[in-house]
Amino acid sequence: MLKVFYVILLAIFVLSSLVFRDLNQQEVLINYFFSEVLVETAWLVIASFLTGIVMCSIFIGIEILKIKRKLKLQIQSEKKIVEQFKNFKRDRDAHNDTAHL
Repeated sequence: MLKVFYVILLAIFVLSSLVFRDLNQQEVLINYFFSEVLVETAWLVIASFLTGIVMCSIFIGIEILKIKRKLKLQIQSEKKIVEQFKNFKRDRDAHNDTAHL
């Protein structure tokens, strides 16, 4: 279901990009330090939009990796604590059994 949503979203993006391109045929001069480039307005907007998506994906991906790492460390810590509790319980029960003798 999520894949269908992404396909529909991509189709809407492509369709709106094509309509935007047809409506905006003006050219813009981009002046770099070393050269100049003449680009249509629509391609400039689409490129900046896609660049924004890529940059956001990178930063969100980094945050997701940090959260996954933190979760993994917490799970390992929880396992250690559970193991210590089991050992404590076993030692306590063993001590109580020998105390009754």
